[in-house]
Amino acid sequence: MANISTLGQQIDNNARLRTIQLQLNELQIQLASGKKTNLFEGLGTDAISSQRTRADLSQIEIYQSNIILGTARSKQMVQSNSEFIEQTRNVLDSMTAQLQKGDIEIETVKQFARDGLKYLRELINTKDGDRYVFAGSDAFTAPIDDSGAHGTYMEALFSQWKDGTITTDQLLTSYKSTPETTMGYSPSLSSDQARGVYVRADVNIDVDYTLLADNQGFKDILNALAMMEKIDVDKISLEDGDDPLATETAPGATPAAQRENFFELYEDLIKHVRGGVEKLEQENKRLQKVEVTLKNISNNHTDDKNTLETALGRIEDVDITEVAVKINSLQIQLTAAYQVTATLGTLSLTRFI
Repeated sequence: MANISTLGQQIDNNARLRTIQLQLNELQIQLASGKKTNLFEGLGTDAISSQRTRADLSQIEIYQSNIILGTARSKQMVQSNSEFIEQTRNVLDSMTAQLQKGDIEIETVKQFARDGLKYLRELINTKDGDRYVFAGSDAFTAPIDDSGAHGTYMEALFSQWKDGTITTDQLLTSYKSTPETTMGYSPSLSSDQARGVYVRADVNIDVDYTLLADNQGFKDILNALAMMEKIDVDKISLEDGDDPLATETAPGATPAAQRENFFELYEDLIKHVRGGVEKLEQENKRLQKVEVTLKNISNNHTDDKNTLETALGRIEDVDITEVAVKINSLQIQLTAAYQVTATLGTLSLTRFI
């Protein structure tokens, strides 16, 4: 018994089956991924737009990452600087309180200065991970080191002033202008080689959040406290009847002259510390403005990112509901095609007749 030739119909039906299966597989991938295609070339003429949009999104993510890092370091600098200011004010309160008493207890003030200096140097060496936040571009080198040279320098100055080798004006000028190398600053800071630090927040926008350890406010306070620590005198009385000559507290031929010289130094130290605090408070305000600037730029990036993601979605994303309808339609077609295939396979001459 010979079968009826259905080769042509089978070939045509098999081709239709393959087409439907390919379309169904593609739609199932779209349904699972939510994307039109896994390859740029699958987007056709929209491929270039997709690539450009993704490149813009990637650049925004880099800027936002920079902003997050810069903001965190700026906040840490503000926090450490605020602690520096608070600790300095404690010493300053001790110094000014002595002026309101009948006697100045030098050892009490010296102890405050000594303890304050140790803590303040530690704050200047604040680190974020392995980076020193007040070191500028030389972030892996401690900005200040207490080798003892600072104290030795102040001690020598005070001795020269006390024995009359230098005048009070010369002492005041010298302690305020202590070389940075003597203060213990790193070579990059003392030679002005340390550059500032910036946040690349956007195209052609670099935000400066530098606060170097050798800022004048820091130096004013460190120098004043270092001199305060080395004042080698006994108790000073504000009473005119007391005679400080027995202790040789300060240069001067008379008790009045000695008191005048001493209090000129003492009050200048207070003034210098207070001035340093005011300078650092201004730096904190500047850094806080930096944080606001970075936040505003970040918000702009977020808006741009949302716009770009919406545009990218129109290019790459599929309508899940539409895909589901297409899948259902193709499944019906596929079922029908299989039925045709099965029918063709059972045709014979007997059934045909």
